[in-house]
Amino acid sequence: MNTDIPVCIMTMKRDQAAGGTLFIDASKRFENRGKISVIPDNEISLIVETYRQRRAIERLSSVIETQEMESNEFNLNISRYVDTYEPPPQIDIVSTMQSLAECEIEILKKETELLGMLKELRAIVPDKKAELKKMTEIWEGMVSGFVQTTMRD
Repeated sequence: MNTDIPVCIMTMKRDQAAGGTLFIDASKRFENRGKISVIPDNEISLIVETYRQRRAIERLSSVIETQEMESNEFNLNISRYVDTYEPPPQIDIVSTMQSLAECEIEILKKETELLGMLKELRAIVPDKKAELKKMTEIWEGMVSGFVQTTMRD
């Protein structure tokens, strides 16, 4: 069977006073394989052991007392009890800025190379000389504006 909706299996014991309700959120534990999602064996083992030991594991499970569920008006939405949020990785701003600067320098080199080709074309194709001259002027303005902006900032 295949479904696009999240599925939750919840087991409760008659004697809730002895340990509360165990919530396990395995929604982040699957792998996509083509059109189907599969939970790998090691993740299944972790889920089964968590169930057997009725233990809370960060981003996987929690044991909730009846009073807490009651205070939430018996809302059994699993995300209310198991927080699976993982903060995004830290971005190395210095290396990112260095990479950006290197890209900008490479772009400037290529633009300068293109400008040289345009000037070369002006000398080779006399009937398009005015058109090529205008293109060269536009490109020179763009490159010099970029250099001035880069140097000023």
